[in-house]
Amino acid sequence: TTKKVIVGILIMLIGIPLLQTDEVAYRNKFAMTTVFENRMLLLDGADNNQVENWEFAESLFVESTDCIDITYSGFNDGLVKETIVPEGRSRMQELRIDAMEVITVSDASFMHSMTSVFDITGRVREEAILGILLTSFVIILLGLGMVSFTKDVHNLVIVPIEHMIQLVR
Repeated sequence: TTKKVIVGILIMLIGIPLLQTDEVAYRNKFAMTTVFENRMLLLDGADNNQVENWEFAESLFVESTDCIDITYSGFNDGLVKETIVPEGRSRMQELRIDAMEVITVSDASFMHSMTSVFDITGRVREEAILGILLTSFVIILLGLGMVSFTKDVHNLVIVPIEHMIQLVR
């Protein structure tokens, strides 16, 4: 019985971490910080090269993440432009609130900021599926443990008691 409990616990220790999602929000924030820093460089006066660097960083950011909207605040440099979101991505109006992630990056004085909205529908769906699998895994392990425990109780307790009753009769 002790061996079965130890094996069950080891299976749970190995299986449960495999059925949990990993957090990857740091990638979005790092990319946002790069775009924001390029935009901050334009405050001191923009030449064409710096503007091209910022536009390239922003387009690379949008293409490499699930960004669906970017808003800049506090920038009065005349470079306000509409961010082009690639075709086929969801729009903010189409998503539930829990399928969006909003990240804001700002300077130390909070005078300038960049806010991006990300579509995390895929991550939410993955978390839901893994949650179902984790629950099923635990139910199966508990069911197997119950069957094993019942079998051991029957062999170690019930059978000897029945045998003693037979001897007394």
